[in-house]
This record gives sequence, C-alpha cells and structure tokens, in this order.
Amino acid sequence: MPRNLQQITLSTCPNGVRDTELSIWNTDYRHLLARLVNVAVGDKDGSYFVRPTGTKRTNSDTADNADILILDGDKRIDRDTGEVLDGAPDPALVHGVLKAASINHIIFTSYSNGKDGADFYKYRVVILIKYNRAQLATLLDHIHERLHNAGVMLFNVPENRSWAQAWYFPRCPQERLHLFQSFHYLDGAVLDAGQWCTDYLAKHPAPAEPTANKSAPARLKSAQNRVDPIRLFNNHWKSPVNYLLTQGYKPKGNRLLHPLSQSKVAGVQICKSCADGVERVFSHGGSDPLSNGYAHDAFDCFAILEHGGNLLDALLDIARTWTVNGMTIESFNRMMHNQGGSL
Repeated sequence: MPRNLQQITLSTCPNGVRDTELSIWNTDYRHLLARLVNVAVGDKDGSYFVRPTGTKRTNSDTADNADILILDGDKRIDRDTGEVLDGAPDPALVHGVLKAASINHIIFTSYSNGKDGADFYKYRVVILIKYNRAQLATLLDHIHERLHNAGVMLFNVPENRSWAQAWYFPRCPQERLHLFQSFHYLDGAVLDAGQWCTDYLAKHPAPAEPTANKSAPARLKSAQNRVDPIRLFNNHWKSPVNYLLTQGYKPKGNRLLHPLSQSKVAGVQICKSCADGVERVFSHGGSDPLSNGYAHDAFDCFAILEHGGNLLDALLDIARTWTVNGMTIESFNRMMHNQGGSL
C-alpha cells in the first residue's frame, strides 16, 4: 500500500466545541491531508477533530490509542532569555526539521494566525504515528527536544498533553485568508512510537526527586517590636534569587535555570520592577514547583520548595528556628505581645 494511503482513525464533530458528541472517522493520509489543507472562511468555533476514537469528548469516553500526535503551534521560547512568548516559530522551520527527520506530518495555520502581523504564527502540527495514551508525554518531549536542538523553539503547551483535546479544522476570517499556510511530508517510513519512547527515556532517565536544602536559621541581633517572619525572611535574603541559588537553581544570563530542567532553557524570570518594590521571580518551567502562574517573593519560594506550599508551616518554621535577641521569634513575639509591643 502506498504510504500516503495508510489507514488512520480519529474522531470528529461537525459542530462547535459545546457539542461533545463524537463520530469515528476512518480515513487515510491522503484524505486527511485534503481535509487539513483546505481552509474555510468563517468563525473560529466549528467542526473539530480529536485524536482518539470515542463517543464523547472526555478522557474517560475515548480509547487509549491514537494515530496522530498534535503539536499546538501557539507559543515560542526566547532562546536568550527563556521567556515564553505569544506566537510560534515560523511553521516552515518546523516543517524543515520534521521533513529532514523523515517524520510524516501535516501543518496548517489556525484561526489566529496573522492577527498581529504576517509573521505572527499560529498553527497545528499533525504527526502521523500510532501510540497509546501512556506514551503521549514522552513523544511530545522527544519532538520538542528535536525542534529545540535545531534552534526551533516551539513551546510545549499544556493543550498538547490533554488526551481528548478538541482541535479545529482549518478556518480563518476573510481578511486573513491570504495568510493561510500549509505544509506536509508523507513520504517517510512508519514511525515506531515504542522505539522512540525507549530511546528518549534511555537518554533522559527520570531524575531523583530533589530535596530542597534546608534554609539555615538566621539570628537577628536586636528588635524593639514584634517581628514579622515574612518581612524578616525577605529582608534577610534581599532577593528571592539569593535564596533560590541555595536550592540548586543556576544563573543563566538574566534568568535562573531550574535544577531539574531537561530543556536547559532558563525559565525563571526575575521581576525587579514590581509595583510594591518587592523583588519577585516568575517561573515558566513545567517541572518547576514555582511554575504555578504567580510571581513569588523569597518567602513564597521558601514555602513552596521547603513546605509544599503550606504557608502556615513555613511561618511556623521561621518563627521557631530563627531567633531575635537570643530567643526564637515565636517566643520573642509572645513576650512583646504580653508587654504591649506591636509590629
């Protein structure tokens, strides 16, 4: 059978994403290509496809196997700073890397492509490979590492890992119809997902769980009023950067690299211009516990890394191990409270 006639199966829905009822689509490379490179003019919401077969668009109502792997071309990583930026790398670059590796794929630009200029790229990459649900994350890491090694810094967005994620068939508004692009390569050999995963995991053994270095207790020589443990902690470290360096983070340019980072892209941004004057850090790293969508001062970092995010435990740790005037902060503050002292 010619390679471009190989059979694949997925699920589709002719309506918008509010409709979660799915129909199975048995097709082949050639017909899938025709469907994905022909763009319709219209609103963003409309017909869509889902990687596994199933009756309903939920993780529990879909099969554990899929014939296509999807990369969401939505964001990119700044190679110098590690910052995640809106808009993906040029899809032609992704196509070049995948074609050079003989990886069968189809790329088509999505609805938001070109909304901020002709070089503002948004697209979907459909890779033709048979795999199971447990292999998804490893395959995504493998492909993104291959792209990054070639200098194409496509960001691995969370949607890629959502098994029953809906992906729209190509549509765009009339005013950006001329910006629609597609690329494909279907002459490669059948890909072996199991071998890909075995090879990748052999090169990237699971790291040991990091144990945060315990922050050494500090001693404040004198105080006249009750002590605020958070303010004391932040004043002691001066910057969350100083604290994070004791926890294995590494400086890289004007950013920090998380100790378990496999991409080696420094994803911890240093925020020196916060409105309240407090220096904070913001992490974009998927494996970094600090990467939760918020900026953190030194105390926040301490609470997350050494106390699993439990703020009360972090406060008590400081209050019972840090000292002022020769006594623990907890004892000192209790004494000042009894004497009528204030923060």
